[in-house]
Amino acid sequence: MNAVVEVRDVRYRYPGGDGFELHVPSLTIEAGRRVACVGASGCGKTTLVNVISGVLVPERGQVKLCGLNLGSMSDAERRSLRLRSVGMVFQEFELLDYLSAMENILLPFHIGSQRAGSAQRARARELAGTLGVAGLLARRPRKLSQGERQRVSVCRALVTGPSIVIADEPTGSLDPQNAAGVIDLLIEATSRAGAALFVVTHDHAMLDRFEQVVRMDAGRRTET
Repeated sequence: MNAVVEVRDVRYRYPGGDGFELHVPSLTIEAGRRVACVGASGCGKTTLVNVISGVLVPERGQVKLCGLNLGSMSDAERRSLRLRSVGMVFQEFELLDYLSAMENILLPFHIGSQRAGSAQRARARELAGTLGVAGLLARRPRKLSQGERQRVSVCRALVTGPSIVIADEPTGSLDPQNAAGVIDLLIEATSRAGAALFVVTHDHAMLDRFEQVVRMDAGRRTET
């Protein structure tokens, strides 16, 4: 399989930080792979997410996203690649209340260099149908249930046809039954789309649903 993410001997420290350092000797995420990232709060999971998606640039080592070396790209180039190749799902959904569900799904096109034409709108409607929210596209987020907002956010993550979907603690505020439903939704949706899935989670009960587990300890990737 082709590697979507390749990390080699990466170190990152926040400027003026408290001594925390992210250290990842090696990490590969292959196309279509389901990967979970676990570890205690403050161990560097979200920092790792920001490094592999190009939000942060490490002071040492190499990060490749879809075969491109992020360290050799400008901020604008990394942002453009991220919008094309990475779909993000957040714990609190991060939907904009003044936009309809359809407009929220199409948001990646409006904040990037792409435009939401007829093909993109058709893709959004197809995803909404697959995920069971096709009849809700005209509604604002406040008129949607928590589960419906989650499904809209997954549609938004997939609408650009990304190579990888990254979900940062998507089940952190949910009870076990709803949390399992969200993980099932992410696995099914990314599998249909042929995208890799990288989920940051505290829930070790979910790990048997993933093919690869990255364990973090005090800023260091300890094992896979």
